[in-house]
Amino acid sequence: MTKAGDKYTILVLSDTPGEPKRVEVSRKMLRRVVAVAGVAALGMGIGMVDYVRARMDLAVAQKRHIQLTRQIGIEQDKADQQRLQLASLRDEVLQLRRAVSSTAGLERDIRQEQGLPAGSVSPVIASAVGGVNIPLSDDFDAGDIESMHGAIRQLITKTGARQSEMADLRRYFRTQKAKLAERPNRWPIKGWVTSGFGVRQSPFTGEQTMHQGVDIAAPTGTVVTAPAGGTVVFVGLKEGFGNYMILDHGGGFTTHFGHLASSLVAEGRRVTPGMPIALVGNTGQSTGPHLHYEVHMLDVPTDPMAYLPDDPEAYPTLAQAP
Repeated sequence: MTKAGDKYTILVLSDTPGEPKRVEVSRKMLRRVVAVAGVAALGMGIGMVDYVRARMDLAVAQKRHIQLTRQIGIEQDKADQQRLQLASLRDEVLQLRRAVSSTAGLERDIRQEQGLPAGSVSPVIASAVGGVNIPLSDDFDAGDIESMHGAIRQLITKTGARQSEMADLRRYFRTQKAKLAERPNRWPIKGWVTSGFGVRQSPFTGEQTMHQGVDIAAPTGTVVTAPAGGTVVFVGLKEGFGNYMILDHGGGFTTHFGHLASSLVAEGRRVTPGMPIALVGNTGQSTGPHLHYEVHMLDVPTDPMAYLPDDPEAYPTLAQAP
């Protein structure tokens, strides 16, 4: 570069042979170029700073976004877990409600079966209905839910135990009822008691003899009914008693019927309380149509009157002979 006044000459050399090229630039033009280049460089510098700053801000924003996303995910997981816990809690409440309803129904059934007056539910059932308070505010956490779970599970356990006790009680009552059903506690016929259980004077010999049953006078052909459920174990003749029948009621109880006109059921037949089994007659050693009725407990004759109702409204109504 050579200076010639206010102009600058720029020689451009080439690798190929030939004259170099000359480019003349005025000082003013050169200053303009330098100024433009400086402004451009400054602009690029400022732009670079802004770019770097923007990249840094973007990196910070992205990091914050990642943190917020992670936090949102954590909170979402917590919310999902609470929803599952609340759903489980709702199921347990429904289970408790069903258990309470079942127990209350079982108690009502027992009262009805036993002829007891309707009563209020037990304290355990009452506490099961109102023993859990679920907060309606939003400021409860997993610990509150777990506490409610524990309370409900405890009530379910108590209600289940109560239900088991009620079921055991129901089975006991039914067993006792079945045993009572086996007891010969119904009058076999409607008539008059002409001779009781115990020592008496024989109407045939005049001697003191043991009368092992009761005699109930009734017209010939009067229907004899089963005093309890059982099975016919004997139908035939017995010395002194004519046509004879024995029922086995289980539990050690048997009943014996003598002086029958005829039998209406055969051996092996299962009978129910009040079922017709025979007709009153006058067979065997008898002074008139009547039923000789005995009750045996473990093969030992016992007083039938100990098992028969003395209520005048009881079926059938009997009158003591004058």
